[in-house]
Amino acid sequence: ALVAHRAQEDRMQAERESKFLVDMFKAATPEVAKGKTVTARDLLDQGAKRIDTELASVPAVHAAMLDTMAQAYVSLGLYDQAKDLAERLYRLRLKISGPNQPGTADALFLLADLVRKQGDYTQAEPLFRELVALRKKTAGDASVDYARSLAALGECLYLEARDADAEPLLRQALAVYRRNGPDYGADVRNYLALLLERRGEYTEAGSLLKEAVEIGARTQGTDDPEYAISLHNLASAL
Repeated sequence: ALVAHRAQEDRMQAERESKFLVDMFKAATPEVAKGKTVTARDLLDQGAKRIDTELASVPAVHAAMLDTMAQAYVSLGLYDQAKDLAERLYRLRLKISGPNQPGTADALFLLADLVRKQGDYTQAEPLFRELVALRKKTAGDASVDYARSLAALGECLYLEARDADAEPLLRQALAVYRRNGPDYGADVRNYLALLLERRGEYTEAGSLLKEAVEIGARTQGTDDPEYAISLHNLASAL
């Protein structure tokens, strides 16, 4: 009975999410647009205005839509708008689930990464430190999610030019990734390689970047932007 109830709840949540998205896209129909060209940005902006009022009574759907729309803004490079939604998402996840849940950690990662993308490394750093502690509780210190949080904190410290603090975190993240399998950790290999290059250690940097390129080719394909970044970094090291 519990499983059936959960399945019904999931189905109802999916229907509410679908309806909200369908209503969002109605803004692009001729009846509503009336000849105006409607961009993806327009649709997101209109959805962002409606989301808090229309979905306030269904917190799980509200959170899912905040997450989806924040990710869409990120894809368009609109970090200010994405950060506003990410902050709301994180507060809502804390309210719904409390601090020690994977969904809350996911929301915190999105928020911290957006602060980093905006170049505010000193504000991003404590968020990433909080994320590392949260991932340790929710996923465990042998998990890929924990490694990713360590790598993100290490990259943030590297960007603050605090290489001595960043390197042990990056090496720890790499070790956890390696224990999880050969297809994880292209991100940390890139960050660690850039740090090593800064002090002239091109041989180890090149070795790490070769691995990153191979991981990217296997897992994302050679037409992926992240693969291209690894390839560029490898060329630079060589």
